[in-house]
Amino acid sequence: MRSCWLVIVMLFAVNVQAATDCSVVTEIPQIECEALIALYDSTNGVNWINNTPCDWMDVFCSDGNVTELSLGSNQLSSLPPEIGNLTQLTKLYLIGNQLSSLPPEIGNLTQLT
Repeated sequence: MRSCWLVIVMLFAVNVQAATDCSVVTEIPQIECEALIALYDSTNGVNWINNTPCDWMDVFCSDGNVTELSLGSNQLSSLPPEIGNLTQLTKLYLIGNQLSSLPPEIGNLTQLT
C-alpha cells in the first residue's frame, strides 16, 4: 500500500513539474509563461496543474498571448513583479483581494482597458 501512495505522489509531482516547464510551452511566449509561474508560486495556484497555461483556471489567451487574468477573491496580498511581463493583458481582475500596493512593473501593462 505504501508503494502505491509513493507512485501517486510521484505522478502528481511530475504533473505539477510539467506545468512549470516553460521551455516546452508553445502557446504563449516563454516570458509570459514565466510570469504566470511566478504568479503561481506566489499564490499557490493549486488549480494550475496541466502544462498548457492557456488552459489554467482564470487565465485567458488570444492570438498567442495572455490577455486576461481573473484573480478576484483569491486572498492575494501581493503580486510578483513578473506580472509586468504580461504586456498583452487587456483585463486584470483583482477585486476582493487584500492588496495594499501593486508592483511598479504593473505600469508595463499598457493594454489594460
